[in-house]
Amino acid sequence: MEVKLVGTGGIFSPLNSACAVINKHILIDIPNGSLKAMRKNGIVINSIDTIFLTHMHGDHYFDIPFLLLEKYKDDKNELKIIGPVDAEEKIKALTELAFPNTAKKIFKSIKIEYIKATEDVKVDHIAVSSLPMNHDNMEAYGYILKDKDMKIGFTGDTALCESVNRILNECSKVVIDSTFEVGTKTHLGVNDILMFLKKYPNTTIIPTHMGKKEKKLLSFQSFDNLLILDDMDDIN
Repeated sequence: MEVKLVGTGGIFSPLNSACAVINKHILIDIPNGSLKAMRKNGIVINSIDTIFLTHMHGDHYFDIPFLLLEKYKDDKNELKIIGPVDAEEKIKALTELAFPNTAKKIFKSIKIEYIKATEDVKVDHIAVSSLPMNHDNMEAYGYILKDKDMKIGFTGDTALCESVNRILNECSKVVIDSTFEVGTKTHLGVNDILMFLKKYPNTTIIPTHMGKKEKKLLSFQSFDNLLILDDMDDIN
C-alpha cells in the first residue's frame, strides 16, 4: 500500500488541508486546495476513482466539484464515494452551486456510486472498515485500511472516544487528528497525542490537521513512535 499525505494542516494553517492519497487513485477526504496540491506534485487527478469522506465539513470535501468537472471534461466517468448518508445530497448541492450551467451534464455523464460508510468495502486488495467518530454532533467516521503489507488507520476529525482507542490498538500506523494544543469536545489535541504515544508504544502515531503551533509543539517530542510528516511526504 502506497500512502502519501497530501496535506497535514487544519483550515487556519498554511499547510495543505488534511488529505491522503493511496495507491495514486484513492483519497481520504478531498478538501479545499487538495487537487492543486496533487497536480503540482505529479499526481494524475483523473486517476482518482475512490474517495472516503470522514465527514461533511467544507475543509474535507469542497474540492469534489472540481474533480467532477475534470472527469466530465476528460470522459473519466466512474467514481466511488464512501461517506455519511447525506454525502450525495451535499455533493450535488455544492456542485450545482459551483457550476450551475454544467452540473446536470456532469451528473448525467459520470457514474457515481455512493456507498454508506457503515458498509465494509474492498479496493485494490485493501479491506476498508469504518468506525463512528465523535465530531461536532454530526455523522463522522474514521477508517482502517488493511492489506498484506500494512494496517493503517485514519481518525478524521474527532474528539476523544472509544473508536480512537480502537484504531490505535488495531493499527500499526495511525494518521490522527491533532488540531489543538488541548483537546476539546470536537477535536483531539497535543495533550491527547502525548498520552497515546505512551499508551500505544508499538503504534506509529502520525499527527495531521495541525496548526503551526501544534506542529511545533509535537516536533519537540522525542518519542520513537511519533512521526511528524510534511505535506506530500510518504508513509512507508
